[in-house]
Order: sequence, then C-alpha cells, then structure tokens
Amino acid sequence: ADVEAHTRISAILGNGTKREIETLGKFGRLLGMIIVLGDDMMDASNIDELQHRVQSEHLPLPILYALQNPKTKDRMMSFLSKEEITKRDLQKIRKIAEEDSNCSHLLRELIQEASLQVDRVGEDRDNLKILLNSF
Repeated sequence: ADVEAHTRISAILGNGTKREIETLGKFGRLLGMIIVLGDDMMDASNIDELQHRVQSEHLPLPILYALQNPKTKDRMMSFLSKEEITKRDLQKIRKIAEEDSNCSHLLRELIQEASLQVDRVGEDRDNLKILLNSF
C-alpha cells in the first residue's frame, strides 16, 4: 500500500491527469506486490536467509504456497516440524518449494500487468520499464 500511495502522490504532485493518477496508483500497487514476492523468492533460495526466516520470522511466500498443496504439505512439515532444522533439511525444503511453488509464474504475471499500466502513462515510461525489467 505504501508504494501505491507514493506513486499516487507523485502523480498528483506532478500534475498528472486523473487517468495518470489512477494508472500510476495501480502500477504502485503491483510494484509493491512484485517487490514483496521477489524478496521472498530470494529469501527462500538463500539457505542462510531461509534458516533465519524459519527460526525467527514468518516463512517466505514460496514455502507458504507449497504448504497449501496437500501433495507437498506432509513432506514440508516433516522437515519444518523438527526441533532442530539442519541446512540439509532447508535445502530439501527449498527444493520442494521450487518444484511446487507457482511464485515464478505469479511474478511474471504481476510484471506483465504492471508493464501494461506503464504503457498507459503519457510520458517518462522508460525509467518505469527499466525498474520492472530489474526483476
């Protein structure tokens, strides 16, 4: 929501039209989701960060999505429910999540939708496109 607010405010301060304000607001909402999902995907692929997230924070989205699948939930829980989770366990958790998770597909869809919003902006699209292409 904060990214959406920033893009809307920027459009207002830049004297954008009503359409540009709405479009940049939608772009900001999508960009916020892209950032969170991309960050969680990176955390899930980095064993040290995944270990920290499992022990001290909430699970990354790819792991949560894999846990929603009845076919992979039991396998994941056999590792996640251990009193002490080893790096080898984390590698197995990561592999299961990568095989099951739909996060890469979801990220591509969000980027594509955000790109469509950028195409509706009158000028200065290039920097927004560069930003999207960084994911």
